Amino acid sequence: MTTPFRRPFSPAKWLILAVLAAPALEFAAFIAVAVAIGVVPAILALIGLSLFGSLLLRGATRPVARLRVELDRQTIAGLDLRDGNMGRAVAAILLMIPGFITSALGLALLVPGIRRLIGLGLQRLLRAALAGVNPVDPRTADPAVVDLPPEDWRAVPEERLTRHRPDQPENGSGRTDGS
Repeated sequence: MTTPFRRPFSPAKWLILAVLAAPALEFAAFIAVAVAIGVVPAILALIGLSLFGSLLLRGATRPVARLRVELDRQTIAGLDLRDGNMGRAVAAILLMIPGFITSALGLALLVPGIRRLIGLGLQRLLRAALAGVNPVDPRTADPAVVDLPPEDWRAVPEERLTRHRPDQPENGSGRTDGS
């Protein structure tokens, strides 16, 4: 039984899915926190996190200006989160967005080790997306590889493959002396 050939889920589709799912996830997180600590403390926590983010962003005007220039040039060099100033600016923006999940990501970006790991991962994903490669799908990792649907190929037994290798003689014996 053959399975239908499906294209891998591209990073752009994952991003769209994440943007659409984010409000529902943030609402669920708010409900969970409100049940745990109360509605008023949860609202006050969101306001406090947003204010903290705005204070962080006030001191990060240079990285935001550099990011604008890099995006105008359509390069990804400005998105290097390993740079402390850029990481703090992105953390501040995430903290200003009301929600506990984005605030948790923003607080995580304030930790240098976590910021470095997230920066390396994002840089890898952005480079792969710009190259047209899906880094999650190993079939698209090498542009020289042609991926065929199952109905366009068949398995060949190993013994038939060894007879026709160019690095071995035609008789298949593995000897080079002609006997």
